[in-house]
Amino acid sequence: MQVRITKEIIQTQNEPKTIWDTEIHGLGVRITKAGSKSWTLKYWSRPLQKQRWFTLCPFDALTPTLARKKARALVVQIADGADPAQERKRVREAATITELIDRYIREHLEVKNKPSTRGPVRCVIESRIRPTFGKMKIEAVTRADISSLHARMASTPRQANHTLSVLSKMFNLAEIWGLRPENSNPVRLIERYKEFPRDRYLSEVEINQLGKALDNAVNISQWTISAIRFLMFTGMRRGEVLSIEWDWINFEAGYVALPDAKAGGRIQPISDAALEILRSQPKSEQLPYVFRNSDGSQRLGFAALDSAWRGIRKTAQIENIRLHDLRHTVGTYSGQTGANAFMVRDLLGHKTLAMTGRYVGRNVDPTRELANTVSKIIQNALSS
Repeated sequence: MQVRITKEIIQTQNEPKTIWDTEIHGLGVRITKAGSKSWTLKYWSRPLQKQRWFTLCPFDALTPTLARKKARALVVQIADGADPAQERKRVREAATITELIDRYIREHLEVKNKPSTRGPVRCVIESRIRPTFGKMKIEAVTRADISSLHARMASTPRQANHTLSVLSKMFNLAEIWGLRPENSNPVRLIERYKEFPRDRYLSEVEINQLGKALDNAVNISQWTISAIRFLMFTGMRRGEVLSIEWDWINFEAGYVALPDAKAGGRIQPISDAALEILRSQPKSEQLPYVFRNSDGSQRLGFAALDSAWRGIRKTAQIENIRLHDLRHTVGTYSGQTGANAFMVRDLLGHKTLAMTGRYVGRNVDPTRELANTVSKIIQNALSS
């Protein structure tokens, strides 16, 4: 049936058929057996070299005048080689951000990033990126979407900027993998927050409060509590601590040999108090890691450690302290002992130390002495 389609004509039709419009070639109203009616466009797809049908919308959603206007625009695009039905299918089947995240972790994070980097990135992904964008199509994410998330994180500028960095890398890879058009990274042009270095460290009174909170902690595994104590005595980065394996520890010489720390492989001298924490940890035949999760089946993760820390610092009534501030604390007390900058640098691992066996004794001994001095300050504060 071919007529100049009007609303009145279509309302009188109930039999399953397609009524074609005489004004726009290929435009019609399709009526199903169930009685539903929809605007449709039949056209020849040049890319696929075959006839295609494209549903515009339900009949009642557009007047005949507007349906013709929309059909004319599509006819122009089709003449230029577009295939609206194929494009709709592509969008419908397009990968989501969740799929991009999984591929990013599998092919980039786990392959090209150091273990100390993976934990913080995973934390950002699981706490911010996946919950916010996971169900969205990769091509659908806009700069406005990213900017909105960044703005919601204004109170934590460092985390907000780190989130942008992770997203930027993910979308760059999406372009390389053909999942987004080139030069379409939605993170581009979003201004980062200015970050101010923190000088926060724990006073001896706060160390004592923290010690009592650790002593009285409930529903937190001893591995987690030990990891926090170890951070207090060493000032090491949390990623370095969580990655420690038994084979890296030299109990006799008093150091941990970190093969791939943030600043490169190094020898990390540690105090007697820190060594005692390591000695107290039960070993596992299945896992090489010193610090493990609550049931001992896996390495202790960043999320579990951070969750426990939030509870402990609340109990200790020092909620404005971050785990990383334990590192600042060790650095601050190191400086107060009168140690020179080189010894503090070695204690905190701020620079790669290229060591061989014959140099270990020369470099480790004085730095261990500094580590023991700082540990005694912390031990006294804990027991005061």
